[in-house]
Amino acid sequence: MKRIILFTLVLLFAFSTTAFAQEEKAYEIGGYLIVTFPDDWEVYQNNHQVHSSLMLAAISPNKRSELGIYLFDNQHRNIDDVITETQIGMSLDNAETLEESDKLYIDNYEARMLLYSRPIEKSLIQYFLMYGIITDQKCYRIEAYYDNLKTDRKTIDKIISSIKILK
Repeated sequence: MKRIILFTLVLLFAFSTTAFAQEEKAYEIGGYLIVTFPDDWEVYQNNHQVHSSLMLAAISPNKRSELGIYLFDNQHRNIDDVITETQIGMSLDNAETLEESDKLYIDNYEARMLLYSRPIEKSLIQYFLMYGIITDQKCYRIEAYYDNLKTDRKTIDKIISSIKILK
């Protein structure tokens, strides 16, 4: 009797997690990396007409979150130079606040993360999240814009953690 109950519970657990799991789709970007997005995101792989270094752009179903992956040749020797150049190029104004910064690894490569916030309406704050990853040959910059710090950040963190660098 205990075995039947245990077996039933195991089956219920197995089927309930797969029934409620969000569908995802993996994208290989130019042979350089693989990234997975929720299936309901609109993903566009660039043919270099928008920006020469933009490899992929994605937009959430509610159009409130965006993510872009950029690729550059590595002309730098360390990740901090890449981040400094990116910050200078962003031309931040006084309305933006650095909320968080971190040193981390993405797919075993050294990376940096910066999170900025900016008020865009009376009670609405937009967040700008930037990651920089460096390999021997390439620099990757990942930029994300979103409004909801908890739910949108959780989705974007899941996308970032799915990155597999191929070269």
